[in-house]
Amino acid sequence: IFIQHIFYLVYMQMSTVKTFHLRMRKYINCSKRRSASTKQKEQNVMASFSNTATLSYSGGCVNSNTVFGTVKDELTAVKTAVNESYSVGDRMTYIISLVSAGGCGFKDISLTDDMGAFYSGSVRVTPLSYNEGTVKYYVNGTLMDPPAVLRGQNLMFTGISVPSMGNAIIIYEATVTQHALDSESGMITNTVMVCGDGISKRITASSTAEM
Repeated sequence: IFIQHIFYLVYMQMSTVKTFHLRMRKYINCSKRRSASTKQKEQNVMASFSNTATLSYSGGCVNSNTVFGTVKDELTAVKTAVNESYSVGDRMTYIISLVSAGGCGFKDISLTDDMGAFYSGSVRVTPLSYNEGTVKYYVNGTLMDPPAVLRGQNLMFTGISVPSMGNAIIIYEATVTQHALDSESGMITNTVMVCGDGISKRITASSTAEM
């Protein structure tokens, strides 16, 4: 099915994030003098979100599965394959959703997509090929200028920003190549890695489609 346009995106909506401050006080001696080692701890209540996309194509439209998740860290990533199944030559649509649940935003994020790469024998093959000019980039639901796209062994999007307590969504298309037929599992599992300033640990997100 040839997808012509993305009409609209129901982007991630986080539920209210509540922050509680717990003060711990330690008293010593009978005078109950407060210790200088008193500490303040912050606990973030986990926020939930959902993500759905609606796309139009020749003769109709289709909704993606609605993905639900829980925000546990300051920056989280979810990847969705709008197409549940595929054949060689199909155009696949992918959605990468980034949510900042903390008080600080993130700038200059890069997304590295392995395009479903796997090994066929000793040879690394990719069952997907990025379709030039298809990337869309939204920040809090507003369409932005597209990010820079670098193509090599992997696909990379650079210059992504996620505002504090906000979200960014990247949508792009890729065509299924003949290498998809070499997959012993009959599936394409596509993984993206998120890197950038202020990101202290490895963040990845994956999606899977079946033949």
